[in-house]
Amino acid sequence: MSQKVRIAVIDNGINRKLVKKEKLIDEFVVDTNNECKEERSEIQITDYMHGTICALIIEKYCPNCVFSSIRILDQVGRGGIEKIEPALQWCYQNKIKIVNLSLGTTHFREYEKLNKLINKYAHMGLIIIAAISNIGYFTSPASFSNVIGVATVNSPLLYSNDYMHLGIDTVVPSVHTIKLDAKVHKTSLSNSYAAPYVSALVAKKMIGDENCDIHTLKKYVREKSYVDIVDGLYNPDWVYKAYTKNIIKNSKADYYFETVTGNYENIEHEVDTVIVRSKTELEQINIGNKNLIYLGNDDIENMHIAGFKWSWYTRVRQIVSNQYRGNGLDIPLIILDIADSLDKYFILSKIRQEFEKDGYNAYTISMEPECILYRFEYIPDIYMPLTNQLVTDFIEGQIYYKQSDLVLWNVAREKKMDIYNLYPDCDMEIIFDEVEVLVYIERKLIYKKIYSNLTEEFIRAICGMAVNYLTEEET
Repeated sequence: MSQKVRIAVIDNGINRKLVKKEKLIDEFVVDTNNECKEERSEIQITDYMHGTICALIIEKYCPNCVFSSIRILDQVGRGGIEKIEPALQWCYQNKIKIVNLSLGTTHFREYEKLNKLINKYAHMGLIIIAAISNIGYFTSPASFSNVIGVATVNSPLLYSNDYMHLGIDTVVPSVHTIKLDAKVHKTSLSNSYAAPYVSALVAKKMIGDENCDIHTLKKYVREKSYVDIVDGLYNPDWVYKAYTKNIIKNSKADYYFETVTGNYENIEHEVDTVIVRSKTELEQINIGNKNLIYLGNDDIENMHIAGFKWSWYTRVRQIVSNQYRGNGLDIPLIILDIADSLDKYFILSKIRQEFEKDGYNAYTISMEPECILYRFEYIPDIYMPLTNQLVTDFIEGQIYYKQSDLVLWNVAREKKMDIYNLYPDCDMEIIFDEVEVLVYIERKLIYKKIYSNLTEEFIRAICGMAVNYLTEEET
């Protein structure tokens, strides 16, 4: 990398009248056809202020930078997430490695699409620095593991306690003094203006070492944080393409990522993550700089992995480290008891999808580590050395920051009473046996149906019944 580090500011544009001419080397806009084209519009002195301020903050702390502006938002900061992909594609094609995104969304329906997109370009080498929402909810893409998520100091939100739920990697200042149109201007208290400060730190770091990867940079910005950030508590959301060692997929449900099998030495260059079930298998693979998802029962915390690492113990550490203090569930809880002979992940996926179609964000829990491959939340067996209060506090923190509307909890039959002990006021229980479905409300049987084939239509009907009951309860 040259001494002039190039940074893409994907925002509502950079005003060419307010930055030094030599600093703004590209101006592009993603148009209504989602095509990235040269910016040719006439601008006023008051145009594009948000992106301009972000650029000036970066320049203040990293003078040896130049900017590529990609406008995807309008003047008031509105824009669809579909514009992010052509912007990132342009960055990759033009060999830009650092991207400042002082924007994002807190809507759960945008999560999956954005996560796949970000993982794709992170795999290609893009370093994305993004701001957490100012309202303090889980934010796409800032909360993703493959992104450097940034929040501001002196926020009324308790980032020092709750960074783990929000995916925050560093907490830094957002109030900066900059020159704007020859006048001294002080930026507001906003995560949007904390992110460019971190982009400047990352840029300066990469001037000295252009091969810095996301893991090195996350460690670096944690060291610069004004709040202590515990390392290694990542959610397993980063996978773009994984090598699965001796893992037989028994469900019709889709993983959230691509998989590759075969001889590892032949396909190693294609993957970013290795997934294994046993320590023996792990020892047979040269992980190198790959990420690891370990589905076995062993403690691998002391094993050095250059990339992201997740095991059942990661979630235990998250639960134990959680600082959120809940006051019980204020949203419906549905217990799902699915027979072992049935395709539980497929059923869970369809139930979650049906609720999402109706506009409900379902926090979906399973108690088997493999569930994380399907985007479910893993809660370890509560007989691990955790107290009931630790488990409920963690779940309620997740629910709050992810703005969940209900909880779907899949649990083995012999563990069902443990959930009732945690939440005695469970709203509904649905039992999927081999030949029948039973629905209980407040532990009273209200529906029983024998079936010959558990079709998607039948699952949809059961979900419709649940929605009708829960909405009736609300009204």
